[in-house]
Amino acid sequence: MRETEIKSEIPGRMPAVFESKENSSMKTVLAIVLASCIASGLQPRAQVQRVSADVNAIKEAVTELTDAQLKYDASAVDKLLDAVFVYVANDGSVINRIDFVGLSDRKRNPLDLLEITDIDVRTSGDTAVAIGLIHEKGRLDGKPYEFRSRTLATYVRKSGRWLCLAIHD
Repeated sequence: MRETEIKSEIPGRMPAVFESKENSSMKTVLAIVLASCIASGLQPRAQVQRVSADVNAIKEAVTELTDAQLKYDASAVDKLLDAVFVYVANDGSVINRIDFVGLSDRKRNPLDLLEITDIDVRTSGDTAVAIGLIHEKGRLDGKPYEFRSRTLATYVRKSGRWLCLAIHD
């Protein structure tokens, strides 16, 4: 047998009904679950908007870095890189920030083509990873080269700016 309680009548409401304690507990649980769902449903929208803004900012940062390299603007390239930037080339060699900026020299590394397409960005807090398809063609120290591959660039947000921390082609 279920225990029941009689609810007192409140003016303006239907007459009192018999309600089991189990039903009352279930209603409380459902109310908590519903409130949680509503509260959590609001937060992801704000997060989605921030993530979308971050994704767009990273895509713009990738484009800005590529454009600076194509213009041989070593100063602009330098400003877009984190202080501990590292580059892993398609041959597996590792290049530090200073040497990477040095590649922005038209005489040493004339570029015929540098394009990054199909960029996919993933974010986690103040860190983002951009994956894309790279097609690069030019000369390095007088030797012609061309490659097509995947590129992966890691960005970190510092003082509101996205800086490139690492690239692996």
